[in-house]
Amino acid sequence: MDDSPILINTTNDAFFLDIYRPKNHPLRAGHEHSQLIDILREKRAEEVIKRFADVLKPYLTTGICVSAVPPAVAVTHKTGIQLVAKLLASGKRIDATDCLVRMKRVPTAAETAHRTEQTHLDSITVRRPELIRDFRFLLLDDIYHTGTSLNACRKLLLDAGARQVRILVLGRTWRDEELPDRGWLKV
Repeated sequence: MDDSPILINTTNDAFFLDIYRPKNHPLRAGHEHSQLIDILREKRAEEVIKRFADVLKPYLTTGICVSAVPPAVAVTHKTGIQLVAKLLASGKRIDATDCLVRMKRVPTAAETAHRTEQTHLDSITVRRPELIRDFRFLLLDDIYHTGTSLNACRKLLLDAGARQVRILVLGRTWRDEELPDRGWLKV
């Protein structure tokens, strides 16, 4: 039997490693994956960055560009998911972590329930088009809640000439007890 992690796909356009239970979820205690995502987001701990990169590497082919959704606020440092993307890009993949840049702060998902795809399109810019045109992309994010930021980033990359954009998320916000169908990442 294969012990490789199974990637889950319930959105038809994004794959994710596991569910993510928010901090206020009653079944959050003991859900290690959710806790690791929060450590990645809040502390950018090197051992957690490496752990996620090690889990994802076997699924990735060579020659692809690896990027990540920029944070809701313009920051000067790399976020945890951007550091995972950078680590995944080492070797025979292309580091495109600086191709998508947030130029204007948008409310976080915790601050508002109504962030539209257009909100993200208006606040993110594309840089280094030479790393985009005619390449296949893996676009990473830490948490999938509504998908608006991912859809906006995918659109920006495709409009800039990317040949294909696949999405991979570490955790999808999941509040129900029934687990989603399982699928494999194909980049």
